[in-house]
Formats: sequence, C-alpha cells, structure tokens
Amino acid sequence: MRLAAPATWERWLPAEIYRVVKPGGSIILSLLFGWQEHEVPYDFFRFTRFCITELFEKAGFSIEAIVRDSGAAETLAVVTNRYIINCLVPRVRGLGRIVSLLFCLPLQRLAMLPKLVLPDQGQLISTL
Repeated sequence: MRLAAPATWERWLPAEIYRVVKPGGSIILSLLFGWQEHEVPYDFFRFTRFCITELFEKAGFSIEAIVRDSGAAETLAVVTNRYIINCLVPRVRGLGRIVSLLFCLPLQRLAMLPKLVLPDQGQLISTL
C-alpha cells in the first residue's frame, strides 16, 4: 500500500496496526519523506516525525526511535537514478540492468560521500 498523505488514513491505519500487533509487540515503519520539515513542530500534513509521533501515540503506540536514513545528496541521487531508468533508458530487455550497474549504482555510492564531508543535519530525508 502506498500512503499519499496522512489525511486519508490517519483515522484508521495506526489504530488498525495497533489492534493486530501482539501485546508488547513492535513494528518498524518506513516512510518516504523527501522534503524539509517546516512549521516545526506543527506540520502534521506530511510524514514528519511530529505527524507520525502524534498519529501512532494516539493509537496507543510508544515511539522508541525515529531514524532518518538518508540525506540530501542521497535523495538527489535516487531521484536522478529513477529518472534515468524510467525516462531515458529505452525499453530494451536487460538494458536497464546494465545502465543500473554501470551508472546508477556508482552514482548512488558517490552520493554517500558528501554526507561524510558536508553533513546536512538530516534536513532532507528520503527512504526510497
């Protein structure tokens, strides 16, 4: 299921997940978020950490951790790679895999380097 915006599912999904998880059980939730948080801490209309915390605590969960797993450079590389594969590579069997290995994979790995040198403090987050 792809979740587009919290407004369409906020009333039922967290409560339903809570209902089906064993008592004392845990969940790991991974969400796409590719924009800077703004109106902190009152932005509840996107998958911000504040929105997720509010929705899932209301349903009965306790939040152990919210981890941002990529930064601006990695997000840009993922979007660039998706554009290359989906829009530039002709639909020839096997060609997408070759382009992925020769171009997209190295681009993705290169995108990890700026995070080491110029950290962005997790301002732009993506979990693609």
